[in-house]
Amino acid sequence: TSGQLDIICKSIGSAHTTIKLYNIEGKLISVLWKNKPFVEGQTVRVNLNEAQISNGVYLINISSPEISVTRKLIINRI
Repeated sequence: TSGQLDIICKSIGSAHTTIKLYNIEGKLISVLWKNKPFVEGQTVRVNLNEAQISNGVYLINISSPEISVTRKLIINRI
């Protein structure tokens, strides 16, 4: 209910990372973190209210020069 999403880095490295949020159809909704360092143990906190992200099913993509990972994200605030 707080409207915050925490993303914790579990990999080693300090590469410049971008985190993007897509709707289930693959349309880019928001760039949550753009080309910034993201080091092991660091938490990125995103305010979904400020980003105007509503309830629904999304795809979140975290990419750096070394790797790209996409996962399903379900947002259900009551």
